[in-house]
Amino acid sequence: MDADLVIARDDPARAGVWRLRYAVYVQERKWAPPEADHVGRRVRDTLDSHAIVLAAVDRETQAVVGTARTNLLIDGTVPVYTSLYRLTDLSAVTSEHVSVTTYVAVAATHRRTGIGADLACALYDQRMARGVKLDYLDCPSDLVPHFTRLGYRWLRALRHPWFGQTQLMRLSLTDTEFLTSVHSPLLRPRRRVVA
Repeated sequence: MDADLVIARDDPARAGVWRLRYAVYVQERKWAPPEADHVGRRVRDTLDSHAIVLAAVDRETQAVVGTARTNLLIDGTVPVYTSLYRLTDLSAVTSEHVSVTTYVAVAATHRRTGIGADLACALYDQRMARGVKLDYLDCPSDLVPHFTRLGYRWLRALRHPWFGQTQLMRLSLTDTEFLTSVHSPLLRPRRRVVA
């Protein structure tokens, strides 16, 4: 992969992330996130303000070709996802160790290059450093095998308010026995995020 992984910390750095989200979620998947800006062709929302947003930036073109976002519950609320995923059932102690991952996207031209796994590994490292033990995400049915190979387990089908029918998945970051059994790339040595 000829891309660097960076943490997109401010709006200018996130502009490419927002455009890639629009391309994948609105144009390709035909989903309708309420925050979609159809004039500016971008998707950003309030959860970006307290999230770890990763970007894979193509070294040659400087275009964002992959992205993923994770929100740690200890850093702020995730209103839609708290009720959608039934995270209200978590104790205060448990919620300190929980994250929600959203807006995982790789440009069509860069799929099957390892960028998705690199993003997942980088987020895994970021979450482990912050004491996260469980991560939740939902994905379309066709991506369940991808997330299963990473080490997520399927929990149930759900109806996302703007993405429609999706599948809820959970990753136990400290379950190395299971991660080893599925040959998860999360346990392999990897490239570091560029500061």
